[in-house]
Amino acid sequence: MLLEIAGSQDEHSKQPSPLTHTLPYELLLKILDMLDFRALVVCTQICHHIRNIVSEASSLQYAIELGVNGMENGPSGGLNHADRLKRLLDYEQAWADLKWTSDTVIPMVSSSTLWELAGGVLAQSASSRDSLLFTQLPSKLRNIEEKRWGVDISRFKVRDFTMDPSQDLLILVGRAHTIPHARRPRSEHGIKLLRMSTGALHDAAATPELVSSVPMSGEGVSLVMRPCGDCVAILFKHPGQRRCALRVWNWKTGRVQLALSGVGLRSFGFLDEQRIIVATHIDLATKGLQPNLVIYDFSQASDEMVALEDSSYLCSFMLPVPGDWTERLDIEIQADPAPSFVPDAALSVPFFASREGRMNVVTLVLTNGIEIQSFAFMIPSSTLSKHITCLPAGQGHVLNWNEWGPNGSRMIFKPQHSNTWVCHVYGLRYTTPDDMSDDDGATSISVYDFNPLPIWRANSASSEQGQVTEAITIDTDGVFAAPVTTSLPYRLSKVCWGPEEDATDFGRFGSVMCSEDSLIVVGAGFGHRYYRVLSF
Repeated sequence: MLLEIAGSQDEHSKQPSPLTHTLPYELLLKILDMLDFRALVVCTQICHHIRNIVSEASSLQYAIELGVNGMENGPSGGLNHADRLKRLLDYEQAWADLKWTSDTVIPMVSSSTLWELAGGVLAQSASSRDSLLFTQLPSKLRNIEEKRWGVDISRFKVRDFTMDPSQDLLILVGRAHTIPHARRPRSEHGIKLLRMSTGALHDAAATPELVSSVPMSGEGVSLVMRPCGDCVAILFKHPGQRRCALRVWNWKTGRVQLALSGVGLRSFGFLDEQRIIVATHIDLATKGLQPNLVIYDFSQASDEMVALEDSSYLCSFMLPVPGDWTERLDIEIQADPAPSFVPDAALSVPFFASREGRMNVVTLVLTNGIEIQSFAFMIPSSTLSKHITCLPAGQGHVLNWNEWGPNGSRMIFKPQHSNTWVCHVYGLRYTTPDDMSDDDGATSISVYDFNPLPIWRANSASSEQGQVTEAITIDTDGVFAAPVTTSLPYRLSKVCWGPEEDATDFGRFGSVMCSEDSLIVVGAGFGHRYYRVLSF
């Protein structure tokens, strides 16, 4: 079971150490309880006596399973270690086999509804946008009950919203106001910081009503918003005017911590609570076409507006070099949850996804002049952090693709995930519809799990599950200058879809999203649209 990660032992390792054999059992147990899971596994490899103790102590087994499965321990919640261990093993097996424990349909209010999925909560706006409807998605194995509530926002003219359930934080952005008679197009956007449980102004915010002025007209602006701990970042994009602006605030103090502008600002994500990833198609040094991920330390940045091309940055991670005839179309980055996310203590979950285990899904769309091609690069935050840690002092470091990419990522050719229903990743899991038909939709769901430790550990085979550990080279017909090789290992689980009872969609669907405990199928049956929530 859990100790199979330790591998085989030689005869010498099976001999009890005189010291460990003479220590009182209770004292040795306390010492082992202070070790992290990797040290525990090493101890079982070198001492047969310790191996026996660990195999009999549910608290130590639980500690190892938490680490191996990329989890952190939650509040006590009345469960002992043996109960938590069983729930954790059942939870991981259910995900590996894609055997959900409940199947619930939530009607979609309307096709023009604002929506958000964060921290296990699905939110929709009413068709008139005068209220928000929240659903806490359930989990039998993590003991989360479904809960539904609404918040009146009729006093605001809402353009978009986001939320952080762990901080009871609801962020509303109002409709833009274009500043008249400005020399260059400029608009203002009001931002409200509320409690998502009640709709009241959030008392942790010194200034719960902020205003952001950006260098573009208000009409046609789209927003990308992401909170992370004390910060919230908003990317303002105006496709018609080819203008973009990124702002990072400390939402508790109201202070701007980073302000960038430029057409190359395509997408962003938080690497941690001090650093942000900006996805761009521009090499900031040469100004030529070169997709890359630029890392900014916003704890050290200025609050003054800076053009992207003139900005000071920590480092940039280059993606594969484009071919001579390649033109850029778009680059997007998606990761969830925020690096700081810890579930609300009131939920009393026994365990939750580790804050260290996050996948950045970078979707790149390019053309070689003949056809449009898309690629998804699966890049763990640990890959980026590992290389950043090794950098010398200073700024503007460049890491070429061959220095970090082939061994630290996995490229998927022609990914099927939606660019509308974008919550296709949670932690180290990535989900996508499969067996797609252009006319009718998909009939299968595939889940990629990039947590490496269960792959390294001897694991019993289960149905519809495979492990991919070998490097794969993809020839992109000149879209990239050379064939692209990547090797990040993953486990693939796949399930063929079945229609809900009395469904009119014949078991086909358009998109699939994921949260920590659920797969959320987005359906478009004849005459109705819905979210079908498959919870574990």
